[in-house]
Amino acid sequence: MNKPATRLFQVQTHTRLARVDAIDATRTALASAGASVTDIRHYSNKSSVFQLLLPAQAWDELRHALTRASLCIDAIAPASSDELVQDSDGDVCGTLQLLYTGEDRESRDEIPAVPG
Repeated sequence: MNKPATRLFQVQTHTRLARVDAIDATRTALASAGASVTDIRHYSNKSSVFQLLLPAQAWDELRHALTRASLCIDAIAPASSDELVQDSDGDVCGTLQLLYTGEDRESRDEIPAVPG
């Protein structure tokens, strides 16, 4: 059975980098993957959500760029680019949620996922 295609993607990450450094690293990673940031929302200095446009062919590059930027991927959906539906320009849209965990990941406050 074929999986249904999705128009949106969601990526949840965390990092121990300082907030400002994490945002800079994320922006650099997104730019290197060819993503365009359409909006950023900050929540209580513990989380930021980036709304993105990404060329569909850059899906795998996005995953690698985030890992190179010291961002740990907690959840990613869909799992492969085959499940993404492109718009007329070949882009897909979605969100990246970035949690700032500091040095102690175990004591962080739980922040629920933000709808994409």
